Amino acid sequence: VGGAAFATGERATGPAAVRLPPGAAARLQVPDAPSLALAGSLTIEAFVRVDAVAAAGGAVVTKDGGGVRNYGLHVLGGGSTPGVLSFSFTAPGGALSTSAGTRRVDDGRWHHVAVSFEASGGTARYYVDGALDVERAHGAAPGAGVNAGAVVAGPGLAGMIDGVVVHDHVRSAGELQESAIVTG
Repeated sequence: VGGAAFATGERATGPAAVRLPPGAAARLQVPDAPSLALAGSLTIEAFVRVDAVAAAGGAVVTKDGGGVRNYGLHVLGGGSTPGVLSFSFTAPGGALSTSAGTRRVDDGRWHHVAVSFEASGGTARYYVDGALDVERAHGAAPGAGVNAGAVVAGPGLAGMIDGVVVHDHVRSAGELQESAIVTG
């Protein structure tokens, strides 16, 4: 949608990745489904090559709509920490819970990025290229079914995206390290 297109030969995994031209309109979109309305523990991972980020940031993967966010993994745009990952969700009661990583991923190179959120401890763990970047406390878990929006990848990012996966559980550091190995 919005100019996003498959690009063969430029990929992290598989036969093709999706090229995201500059602009907020380029994105992949997956229709809403009950299996995507996650509450509690989850892991979001993808391969990204970020050439540029919109000033407002860009979505690696987000599920939001109607003013609330079920969950989202973004690359920050402007501000004091541009180019780092940010994880956020709408907690029960309607407050937005957000945190950020420390390692920049907006260098025009392929990176495996992931956030693994453990609901019981309220902890988000950020991974870049299979290595733990940082742990951040959230103190809450995503609210169940807080919206009926689609899952969207790419708006606000210019570059490439590949291998997007949203899991309904915490993946271990070893599993994420294994996923980060580029085999394509």
